[in-house]
Amino acid sequence: MADHSPAPRRGEGQQGSDWHRWVLIVGGVLLVLFMALNSQKVTVHLILTTVDMPLIFALLIAAVLGALVGWAVPRMRRSRQ
Repeated sequence: MADHSPAPRRGEGQQGSDWHRWVLIVGGVLLVLFMALNSQKVTVHLILTTVDMPLIFALLIAAVLGALVGWAVPRMRRSRQ
């Protein structure tokens, strides 16, 4: 049987996805470096308690909470209108 798959266009295929692979590799290396450089313990004051944790976890919690607020606020505004 004949192969009816479309011919890859210029810039697609194996060579076209090489930059994706490089972005993932560079991003992964930067993430590991960031984690290694921010591994010192810090004191974090939570609402009801105080804990000692690596700085990277405190930054991760702050990033997740910020993303959650950034996602929720526009939806709450739309529901009021």
